[in-house]
Amino acid sequence: MDPISKRAQRIDLLDKPVKFDCGGACAFATVGDYLRFGQMLLDGGAIDGQRVLSPKTVATMTSDHLGANIRNNVPAVEPHRDGYSFGLGVAVRMHPGVAATPGSRGDYSWNGAYGTQFWADPQERLVVVVGTVAPGDIRKYYREQLGALVYGAMTDLRSAGK
Repeated sequence: MDPISKRAQRIDLLDKPVKFDCGGACAFATVGDYLRFGQMLLDGGAIDGQRVLSPKTVATMTSDHLGANIRNNVPAVEPHRDGYSFGLGVAVRMHPGVAATPGSRGDYSWNGAYGTQFWADPQERLVVVVGTVAPGDIRKYYREQLGALVYGAMTDLRSAGK
């Protein structure tokens, strides 16, 4: 049961075969693999000494593709996304202090359909992946709280030294 909506939660993808491959709610991986993916992006497209993406591709993925003329409507559903724009496959923080969660300008993230969350903060050399099964509204609460917990536990910030 979702403690906010009081509705029963269900993930149909766990019980039914997927009819087609899709990027939203159809991709399955381990938390470890997702962490390696995040680390590869943070390291400019290389992992374990192997180049997977060019640094320019990663820079393009993690830059603003909406521009000033396209409004981000996501904060109406997920308030912690205020201050973000969208790159290619990730949300990108454009302004420090606007979002409901701590972070750095240029951090990027993606929220999974059922509560899974990923973010990378290049200034802090930080990658966080959370695997949850929280398909209801409670996932939004967890996402907002997690950043405060992670950044609140950090006693030395790399960005403070810049």
